Amino acid sequence: MLRGMVPVESKFFQLASGVPFGLNVPMKFASEHSKLGRGVALVVASLLIPPLFAACGSGGSGPATTGNASIKNENNYTVTSKLTIPVAPTAPGANLTTCWTMLKTDLLGHPVDSTSTTTNIESVNFLQVVKLTQEQIAAEFAAGTFDSNSSVKLVRSFRVADAPGTTCAALSAFHTGQDYLGPQDYVVPTDPNTNYLLLFAHGVVPGQGTKTMTFIAPTTGSAVSEVDAPEGKPLLQFAADLDKPKVNIPAGGPWVIEWSQLTQDGMGGDVIYQNIDSLLLGFYPGMGVADLQAQALDYDRIPTATIYHVAILDGARSVDLATAQTDAGQAFSGFSQTNGVWAVALQCSTCYLPSPIAVVILNPS
Repeated sequence: MLRGMVPVESKFFQLASGVPFGLNVPMKFASEHSKLGRGVALVVASLLIPPLFAACGSGGSGPATTGNASIKNENNYTVTSKLTIPVAPTAPGANLTTCWTMLKTDLLGHPVDSTSTTTNIESVNFLQVVKLTQEQIAAEFAAGTFDSNSSVKLVRSFRVADAPGTTCAALSAFHTGQDYLGPQDYVVPTDPNTNYLLLFAHGVVPGQGTKTMTFIAPTTGSAVSEVDAPEGKPLLQFAADLDKPKVNIPAGGPWVIEWSQLTQDGMGGDVIYQNIDSLLLGFYPGMGVADLQAQALDYDRIPTATIYHVAILDGARSVDLATAQTDAGQAFSGFSQTNGVWAVALQCSTCYLPSPIAVVILNPS
């Protein structure tokens, strides 16, 4: 049922750069009302609705932070990506059914499992987007510059918790509070720059945790009344450049790493410090930078790696790596391992995709 494709290629370069450790192709729901950027922005729909969308945002400044190792723009990774959003021609005004029963992979190529509490689809979000063509929407999604305040006219959602275990939903079940979608919301648009988009997500806040997406295009003469969620993996082509200056850090400690001078993320967008909510420290035995670069979308799940995490609170701009632990509770005790690569990722769990804002290679010495 997915006949059309809207490919858009976007290349992003920083003034100087760093390390690509995963995907950084988030939607930027910029807002003059929000200081979080990648956090939460206001969406203007047909009625006033609460803050909904994860944003990538713009700008942010603050006091310098001291540490034993400093992440700067020249250390951060750069990304080249190509996003292709499928287009499903559908019957105009139909109460379409959309299903994600057969969905197996997300945009990162990672598994989607309806029986899992960590990778299952928890919501499907319907967006009516105005003033933009499909090509422009895809380009802005890829570049992280999609602005919901100026482009999104209507948002309605279906939450799986409303019908536990279901993997299909009719558009008439999508709602915000008591405001449900009706045929008037998905008729053939008279404006060619009005488009309808479905986002399939793990998470219940529109714009967060999107696994895959598709346009639906009410088309005169079409009898299609069902749209399936497309596999995410083929939609995104991604390349990361890890060949950047390494961040020096004392091998013997202390290991306080700071990023107060980091102003650009891997896509070249402005860093919002409040959006950085965790740091990942990884050791990849037997690997070089090129090896890690080839697996950039799987940086947090390489089987041989040792991965440590530490929470970042309240927009902090430094952290002591001695507080980092593995999921099993093993504390980081130093850079004793030398037969591989050490890397750090600054992460945002509420962004459009769960991907690092920054990734750098460490040079313990």
